[in-house]
Amino acid sequence: MIFGEKLGFCWQLQKGSVAVLVSVDSLVDRQQTGDMNELQTLKLTAYTPVTIADPVQLRRTKLAGKLAEQIEAAKAAATGNTYLAQRVRRTRTAGVTTTETVERRVRHWFRAVDDRRWAVMAFYGSKQLEFGKGKNAVEVANLAGVAAVFDKLRKAVLAGELDSQITSAAETLKRGFRK
Repeated sequence: MIFGEKLGFCWQLQKGSVAVLVSVDSLVDRQQTGDMNELQTLKLTAYTPVTIADPVQLRRTKLAGKLAEQIEAAKAAATGNTYLAQRVRRTRTAGVTTTETVERRVRHWFRAVDDRRWAVMAFYGSKQLEFGKGKNAVEVANLAGVAAVFDKLRKAVLAGELDSQITSAAETLKRGFRK
């Protein structure tokens, strides 16, 4: 890291909640003059970890990722193919951890209502989201239009239009894990 022209190159070492910034130039200068007190050569600062994001933004991102998978699954279903998502699996054999990419099945969030209509749903975890009072699906005329509906839902999620529904589904799921 470069912290300025006078400091030169610096390393940032993090140990627990303290960050240690070491200036190479100041270490070399103090070694040459013989004035070498080890703790005085270090610039100590308080380190506070940065929070990743607020919970609402994390839920939006999670649901938007799942909707992106559904878009790919709908496009594949419209062409008569099957979409399999990729995931990374870690295995430990004889003390050695290896990673491999494996395919996993994607459960479709769209169903045929009858010969001509399709219902598009959205889930947060195992909980189905409601788009309006008592309305938990979007009706689509044909399978080709399902991907477009998922794209609109994804944009609505990223814009925050479904935050209250996502939060209530997340709270319901949390209650199921508590004892």
